Amino acid sequence: MVLLPVLAGFLLYIIFSALYKRQGQKDSYFCIILTVTTTVLYVFVTVELFSVLHILAFAPILGAWILFLGVELAGICYILKKPGWKREELLEAFGFPKVGSPHSDRDTDTEQTKKRFSIGNLFLVPLYLIIAAVCLAAVAFALHGVPNNYDGMSYHLPRIVHWLQNRSVAHYACHDISQISDPYLAEFVNLHFYVLSGNSDRFLNLLQTFSYVLTVLFVHRIAVKLGCGKLWSLFAAMVYAMSPIVFGEALNVQTDIFAGLWLIFFAYLTLWFIDKERIPQNGETAFRIILMGLVCGFAYAAKASVLFGIVAFAGWLVICCLLRKDDIKQIILCGVGVMIPAGLIVLPEFAKNMITFGSFAADESSTHFLIPVFSPRYFIYNFVVNVAYNLPNSFLDIRRPLTRILKAMRYILFSSVDVPPGLRNFSFLKNLNIMNHDTALNTVVMWLFVLALFLAALSLIYCVTQKRKNPLFEKGVGMYWIPSLTAFSIFLGIVGWYRYITRYEASYFPMVLPGIAYIMSRVFAGKKTRFIGYAVIAASACMLFYQGALMYRYQMNHIRQGKTRIEEYFRYRDMHEDYGLMTDYIREKGFTQLGFMCGDSSYEYPFWVMTEKPGRRVEHVNVTNETARYADPDFIPECIFTTDTEHFREVSCNGKEYVLLYETEDAVLYVPEESASR
Repeated sequence: MVLLPVLAGFLLYIIFSALYKRQGQKDSYFCIILTVTTTVLYVFVTVELFSVLHILAFAPILGAWILFLGVELAGICYILKKPGWKREELLEAFGFPKVGSPHSDRDTDTEQTKKRFSIGNLFLVPLYLIIAAVCLAAVAFALHGVPNNYDGMSYHLPRIVHWLQNRSVAHYACHDISQISDPYLAEFVNLHFYVLSGNSDRFLNLLQTFSYVLTVLFVHRIAVKLGCGKLWSLFAAMVYAMSPIVFGEALNVQTDIFAGLWLIFFAYLTLWFIDKERIPQNGETAFRIILMGLVCGFAYAAKASVLFGIVAFAGWLVICCLLRKDDIKQIILCGVGVMIPAGLIVLPEFAKNMITFGSFAADESSTHFLIPVFSPRYFIYNFVVNVAYNLPNSFLDIRRPLTRILKAMRYILFSSVDVPPGLRNFSFLKNLNIMNHDTALNTVVMWLFVLALFLAALSLIYCVTQKRKNPLFEKGVGMYWIPSLTAFSIFLGIVGWYRYITRYEASYFPMVLPGIAYIMSRVFAGKKTRFIGYAVIAASACMLFYQGALMYRYQMNHIRQGKTRIEEYFRYRDMHEDYGLMTDYIREKGFTQLGFMCGDSSYEYPFWVMTEKPGRRVEHVNVTNETARYADPDFIPECIFTTDTEHFREVSCNGKEYVLLYETEDAVLYVPEESASR
């Protein structure tokens, strides 16, 4: 059953590829975007529709995918029966090029990569092999691993089981606001896989993994379209694929890689409009505008932090249209055409948030991670802090000089009272070789980013003083590096520093790496500077290989070491015995109406798995936040489980008194007074 969405996506790609190639246009990457967007749109619509009808369950979801496959098969039959199609045309239309035919998607390379032999070409085969090996390793690790990261246990997976219990994605009473306020699109998709796999989390890691593999392809593809050549295009893809934070994120149920995929989709779609002399006034333009709107909406629904990149590329597109004197009315119509489908995607969540929080988003999910004041000094200092945090590494431990520089900047820019708490408490990692999915340093990417900014500024100054044409300022897609590096810079300046900032940066890597590759491919294109470029690639590769070895060892030591899947849920939280004591009692007594209370450390999902039983119902009780309005006043739990370390000897819920039965360091169980006395 779990393969139904995968099969549906594959058939959909075949249909889109056939129709698109039949029109004389061959862009398999556009067909990938169209396939992914359409499939996710179908998931989104079915989840919202079934929620309104309160039928969000296995049978409707299974029926929806059977219907989807039936429509696809009918579409394929229609194409096969269409008159005038020869066998060879059908094979090509369905994505199977004839042997010996040129690859239709391959762009022309620069002169230096067309040579049959060069030093640069020696890197190509190893780079291909490395990228393929890392992607295969990610799939293997994701399939073998268990989703056990803290965010997954606290709100990514609990919200899925709550939705299925409620048969709706409507807001519900919960102690952890993140369960209803955080981006939801990844959980919409994973809900389908969870249901179709028999209420199992075995395949939920794969959403990030497949997003990771697709992103590697698009990083390479965009770099090729920019004219970076084979070597620098593969280098950009390899840097992304081997960045420790990216690889670690690809193996769990977080959303950063998934969100980055939508950002790179949007960047790719803008290139088609940038590459035109004018915005074409035809049906394909309207179609692409609607698609861009859907991608924007899904990007926000995946993770709102990627909106800085969306805005940067949208602004670049508008500026290019104005400079080439496109019709203003058409530009406005295109903007409206993007905003309408994007608005329709985010409208249901906005409506729910307005009812619950009185705003479009909860405070902690909208402005919690931004710098407190939008002023140049806050922006500059926060930018330097976020960059500097990633620069130290095992080969270049420069934490002490960077600390002195940051203290000097803080003294110049702020008074002792005016420094925001987040920046005042800044500190570097003690262990520079940490390879987990939350705080692994993005050393290679950040050094390349700093180098690219330096080279771009140096090239600009040199060309201005020497009155020469700057190779970085080519019309059309050649200006890609400006919005990509600008968006990443704005992100680093506005998103306040905290220990998990490196994970947030991963969403922007696929967008910025082709821009970095473009700058270096142009600056190091000359005969005298070419070997400097090779040295940059070699040095970066050595650092990536070293980090890759540590990353592989880390993953081998942290994947499926427990005897059971339940033990693996607690790999990063030593609470297995405490939860086991409580849940064994619950199963022994046959309780099915369970109350749940938590504070900052919810870790709720294992409780659901360990108390699994037909008819079981879990509700958050004694909720005091904005979601308390959704609490069921008639729900009388047979016991109350809490992870709060601060608790009382007695609690009450909906007029019933409960007393403490079991108490451990990390969990407490309350039962009714009459049950405790027996």
